[in-house]
Amino acid sequence: MNALLEKPMTEAEVRELFNKIDKNRNGLISIKELKAYLKSNSVQYNKKEVHAFVSKCDDNCDGQINLEELTKILTGIKSTQK
Repeated sequence: MNALLEKPMTEAEVRELFNKIDKNRNGLISIKELKAYLKSNSVQYNKKEVHAFVSKCDDNCDGQINLEELTKILTGIKSTQK
């Protein structure tokens, strides 16, 4: 799970990653979609890590991650600690 936070990404890289994770193309990444992406890419994680990552990203507290929220975290614009 920490692999997503290893180094800052460019906005283009974040957009590409977001589109890979957002399977239903609704413009939001759900916890279910994030878990499916991690599992399909053999990324080790536990439920607490996934929920903590979503909480870090989720500025509007809707329980999902939009592109702007993900971009802030993965490009290093915003601190990864909440």
